[in-house]
Amino acid sequence: MNKPQPRIPQEHTDEIFALAAEIQAKHEQSYSLAELKKIGAEAHISPEFVEQATKQIQRKKQRESRLEVILESLNNAMAVMILLSFFTGFMGLPNGHCSLAKTQPENSHSQTLPDS
Repeated sequence: MNKPQPRIPQEHTDEIFALAAEIQAKHEQSYSLAELKKIGAEAHISPEFVEQATKQIQRKKQRESRLEVILESLNNAMAVMILLSFFTGFMGLPNGHCSLAKTQPENSHSQTLPDS
């Protein structure tokens, strides 16, 4: 028996086809290594240099991508730290006591002054 295919709501079709067209356009604007070597040969560039340049560019893009992920993580961590510092400052000290709650030192229990 055939398993029924999942159905996609009609309101998603415009977005699906727009994205599919974008993906196809990017694919058509890309080249295989063999195609790059062929183009390089027409420009009198040795295939090994095309391959070497391709690998260098790919490594560079991977490093840039990793750096972007690290920077995004750091930004998120800083945002969390700022929010935490805001809330701990707003709510009081880290132990939950408000810094304004104690206005008298602990050892000053309603002392009376001697009469002069």
